[in-house]
Amino acid sequence: MIDIYICEDNEKQRNYLKSQIDNFIAFEQLDMQITTATDDPAIILSAAQHSSNCGLYFLDIDLNTPETNGFLLAQNIRKIEPRCFIVFVTSHIELSYYTYQYKVEALDFIVKDNIDTMKNKIHECILNAYEKHTHSSQHNISIFTATMPDGKQISVPHSEIIAFETSNTTHKIILHGKNRLLEFPEQLNTLEKELNEHFFRCHRSTIVNLMNIKEIDYKDSVIIMCDDSRYPLSIRKKGELRKKLKKHLLL
Repeated sequence: MIDIYICEDNEKQRNYLKSQIDNFIAFEQLDMQITTATDDPAIILSAAQHSSNCGLYFLDIDLNTPETNGFLLAQNIRKIEPRCFIVFVTSHIELSYYTYQYKVEALDFIVKDNIDTMKNKIHECILNAYEKHTHSSQHNISIFTATMPDGKQISVPHSEIIAFETSNTTHKIILHGKNRLLEFPEQLNTLEKELNEHFFRCHRSTIVNLMNIKEIDYKDSVIIMCDDSRYPLSIRKKGELRKKLKKHLLL
């Protein structure tokens, strides 16, 4: 199930979006539903916090409020649901540049310039989000997305991640992958909360992927990964690691 949210300050345009989306998902018989259509960003955030489903958000960029705009709203939505789909609706396509400034990944932009074009783009976005979500669910693909300093989004399958380590550069993390190395802005405490149960904070400076552990040397407090890289294991974390590995029958 995908929950759809609409935040548009113009009532006529909000109703148009709602009508087009409702009609299309009914016609295509998609497992989707509009849960919230409003001009209030706070209502969108509250609804997102109380949903366990994947979200597809249609956000007007200019919300005619001094407190926020579509980009700031998208940033807050990403904090609640990092893997959601966000579509910006705007009269000014040139504003798409600001997705990099605000470091928000957008599924697409819909320009309010032509009714027929808008209709087709709405349908495309719905199908695109539905297909991406269905593919991920069917193949059980978990993805980590890193936002680089220039705003570029880089996605890495969880299966390809060896570990995360704090960088020598303040507030930056290094992702050690099987075939890549990425450094991106983030804090390990924040990252730890976002990752699933297959990742483990083995040391104050390190998070390892349990699925890619090759061996654990409890005597020397070292975790050896599938690529033979080695990471420190905090003494106070040994018992917790044993329990977690036993629970998941990994080692």
